[in-house]
Amino acid sequence: MIDLYCERTVTGLWGEPLNTLSNIAFFIAAWTIWRQARRNDRVDASLGLLLVLLLAIGTGSTLFHMFANAWSEWLDVIPITLFQLAFITLYLRRVAGLSLLPLSALLAVFLSASIAASHYPQLINGSAGYLPSLLFLSGMGIYHYRSRKNGPWLLLGAAALFLVSLILRSIDNAVCAALPMGTHLFWHLFNGAVLYLTLRAHMDNTRHGD
Repeated sequence: MIDLYCERTVTGLWGEPLNTLSNIAFFIAAWTIWRQARRNDRVDASLGLLLVLLLAIGTGSTLFHMFANAWSEWLDVIPITLFQLAFITLYLRRVAGLSLLPLSALLAVFLSASIAASHYPQLINGSAGYLPSLLFLSGMGIYHYRSRKNGPWLLLGAAALFLVSLILRSIDNAVCAALPMGTHLFWHLFNGAVLYLTLRAHMDNTRHGD
């Protein structure tokens, strides 16, 4: 059994009840975006892909915090990676209007940085691999604001929340003595809001046929 988080003190499916249940944030985010997209006639293939990946994130994370083994860890990691790649690609292509060459270069930089950072799991409680995500989201947020896109603060707000959630993820094991439930559940709750804001930024700045 993989034991990474402060909350797990026993084996079994419910060894991390709060970490498991807090994944509801991802499902709420997906449901809210879906309702808004239906109401405003913004449902398209790209948003549908992001919503499916968001649901996969919630499902994979739930399974990982229940089973805490190798196969469930892959179900946790893969949807997160795919969502990041899909969002960066769709945003930079459809909202920022980048051509394929600079888009491919930026994706290569992101992947290289993420892979390099993942080789240092001992740093900041295994959160180093998310630092490239924070940097890219911050850069996209600055572009989104300065370009006066619809909802100009959406991605900067997402980046700020992601920074807070990353800090909370990083201190989980350090606060066990003072806070036995840990702080990892807040990583889920804040990230539900982060992913909602990123999908809003995408949805509010694309049209059918873009």
